[in-house]
Amino acid sequence: MRKNKVKDKGGKGRERRKEPRIKVEARVKIRLKTGQSEGPDQARKEELWAFTSELSVGGFRLLLPLKLEQGKQADIELYLPDLNKVLRIEAEVRWQQPSFVGGLYETGFEFKTLSAEDKISLMEFLYLHRAKKEAKGGKL
Repeated sequence: MRKNKVKDKGGKGRERRKEPRIKVEARVKIRLKTGQSEGPDQARKEELWAFTSELSVGGFRLLLPLKLEQGKQADIELYLPDLNKVLRIEAEVRWQQPSFVGGLYETGFEFKTLSAEDKISLMEFLYLHRAKKEAKGGKL
């Protein structure tokens, strides 16, 4: 499992992430951006569906069946079922590494465009999810 930490002189890990992530499954449609316009068949090949494993107002982590370059741009549709909303956000691959599950890659995306309204919706979704988990005595 990837730890997004750097070591201080004292040897303790320091979180580099701007916003803490919460373990939550949210459905995501990822449309990878290509450098040139291509036909509809190619566009379909560049569209992926997945579920997040972690989510924050800064980005998310998930498993993907293909290797992507750091910096790869994507248009994201993030489904928030508790709020009955879909957020449309531009994002970028920040890191990727092979998963323990064969043929899959753990991938971290950072949101590049997130309107104030969408940020509030995402914060509300995360708050509701956290409250549900805490009520059940589960880990965040």
